[in-house]
Amino acid sequence: MSFIPAEAQASLAELVTYLASADNALRSKAEQTLDSEWSSGKEIEMLLLYLAEAACTSTDQTIQAFCAVLFRRVAIKSPKEWSNVTDRTIDVISEPVRQQIRSTLLNGFLSVKSKQIRHKLADAISEVAKEDSSPAGTWNDLLPSLIEATRHSDASYRESAFRVFSNAPELIGKENHEAILPVFNAGFADEDDDVCVAACTAFVAFFRELPRKTYASHAPLLPNLMNSLPRFLQNGKDFALSSILASLIDLVELAPKMFKDMFPTIIEFCAAVARNKDLDSSARMGALELLTTFSEVSPAMCKKTPTFTNTMVEITLLMLTEVCIDDDDAAEWNNSSDLDDGELEPEYDAARQALDRVSLKLNGMAIATPLFNYLHIC
Repeated sequence: MSFIPAEAQASLAELVTYLASADNALRSKAEQTLDSEWSSGKEIEMLLLYLAEAACTSTDQTIQAFCAVLFRRVAIKSPKEWSNVTDRTIDVISEPVRQQIRSTLLNGFLSVKSKQIRHKLADAISEVAKEDSSPAGTWNDLLPSLIEATRHSDASYRESAFRVFSNAPELIGKENHEAILPVFNAGFADEDDDVCVAACTAFVAFFRELPRKTYASHAPLLPNLMNSLPRFLQNGKDFALSSILASLIDLVELAPKMFKDMFPTIIEFCAAVARNKDLDSSARMGALELLTTFSEVSPAMCKKTPTFTNTMVEITLLMLTEVCIDDDDAAEWNNSSDLDDGELEPEYDAARQALDRVSLKLNGMAIATPLFNYLHIC
C-alpha cells in the first residue's frame, strides 16, 4: 500500500512516464515540472517515496530501472533551500519519510526477480544507508538482511549484498567486524565470478575504514582472497582477474606488509599473468601494476626478495618487445617510413612506465644487473 495520496501518485506516474519518454519536447517539459514543482518541501519527500515504491513494485521493468536511477540522482542532489553544498536531499527530509523509504527499498531488494533492478536498488540502498541519512540505530534490519542475502542460492542476491558493502562499508560498524569476516571468506570462495569480484571489492572498501592497528587481525583473510586468482587465470576469466587485481592494488597501497609471507608467490603469479599473451591487456597490465605498486609502497621488501627485480625486468622487456609475425599492425609499422608515429601499444606504454617507476624507487643499480644479463644474451 502506498503512503502517497492518490492524486499525487497519479501526477507523479505521469511525470515519470514523460521523463522517460524518447520525445524531446515531452521530456524537456517534464524536467521543468520536476524542477519547479517537485524539488522542495513535502513535494520532494513524496517524489522520493514514489520513486522508491515504483522502483520496487512497478510491473514495467524499464520504469523500475528508471525510477531507481532517478531516486538515487534526486537523493544525493543538494536541496535547493540549503546553502551547504555537501548536504544531500536524502539527509534532510523528515525521518518518518526516510523510514518508509528504507522499508520500501529493503523489501524491494529482497523480493524483485530482476538482477538488473536488484543492482540498482543496491545502489539506492547504499546512499540511504550512509551515516548522515541513517544514523546508527535507525536501520537495524539492514545489516542482518544483507548478511542473509550473501547466503542466498541466487547469485544476484549475493553479489548485490556485497555491492552495498562496497558503497557503504561504514554500515558494518565496529561491533560487527568479527561477524562479517566469515561472510567475506565465503564470498572469496564463491563459485560465481561476479560474486567473488564483488566480495573482493567490498573487502577493500571495508578494510579502508579500519584503524591501522587492526590490520594484522584481518590478515588471515588474504590467503583466501588470493586463492581466487589461479582459477580465473586457468579458466581465462580476464575481466574477473583484472577486477580482483585492481582491488589488490588498493589493498597493497594501504597495507603492503600484510603480503610479506606470500610475496614470492604473488611475484610468480603476476609474472605468469603478464607473460600470457592470450589474456586481455587489462589483466596483464593489472598484474604488472600490482608488482610496480609494491615497489613504490614497500621498496625494502622488494629489494629483499631475490626474484623481484629479475621478474620485473623480464616481464617489462617482454611487453616492450612484443611483435607477432601475424600482426598486421606490426607489419604496417615495420614498412612505414614515418618515425614520428606517436601511438603506443598500451602494453608497451605500461611496461615502459613500470620500468621507470621501479628504477626510481629501488634505484638504478638494483635493476642494472638483470638488465645487463639480457644485454649479454642479445
